[in-house]
Amino acid sequence: MTILYIIAALIALPLIIALFLKKEYHVQRETVINKNKSEVYQFLKHVKNQVAFSPWNELDPNMERTFTGTDGERGFTLRWECDNKKIGVGEQEIESLIPENRINYKFRFYKPFKALNDHGYFQFSEIGENKTKVVWGYDGKLDYPGNIVSLFLNFDKMIGESFEKGLAKMKTVI
Repeated sequence: MTILYIIAALIALPLIIALFLKKEYHVQRETVINKNKSEVYQFLKHVKNQVAFSPWNELDPNMERTFTGTDGERGFTLRWECDNKKIGVGEQEIESLIPENRINYKFRFYKPFKALNDHGYFQFSEIGENKTKVVWGYDGKLDYPGNIVSLFLNFDKMIGESFEKGLAKMKTVI
C-alpha cells in the first residue's frame, strides 16, 4: 500500500507544480539595420525572403515548403515539413500588416509537438536617417500540464539565440 501512495505522490507532485507555473512565454530580440524603414519592411513582409536569414533554414535547407496565397499579403501561408525534429511540420501565416510598422504572424506547429496559437512579429522603428530598429518577437503558450517543461527548457535562451543568429544574418542580407 505504501508503494501506491509513493507512486500517487510522484504522479501528483508534477501536476500540482504545473498549476503554479506560467503558461505563456515571450521572446524578443532586436537589431539595427542601416536601411530606411520602408526598405526593411518591404523586404521582410515577404515570407519567402525570410528563408535567406532563417536560422532554421540552415538546419535543413532542403526542407519541403508549400506556399499558399500572395506573399506579402494577409493570409499568405508557408507550410514546412522536415524530418529534423528541431524543425518538424508547421505553418507560418501572415496575420496582419501595419505598413512600415509591424508584421504579425500566426504559427501552427504539428510535429514534433502540437501548438496552434503561437504568434510572432517583426516591429520597425526608424531611429535615424537610414537606420531602422527591427524587433523580432514571439509569444507562445504551453497548456497545462505541458507547461511543466518550462522548468527544464529556457525558451528565451533557446529561441532568443536563434533570433540573434537570424538578426545578424538579416543585417547582411538586407
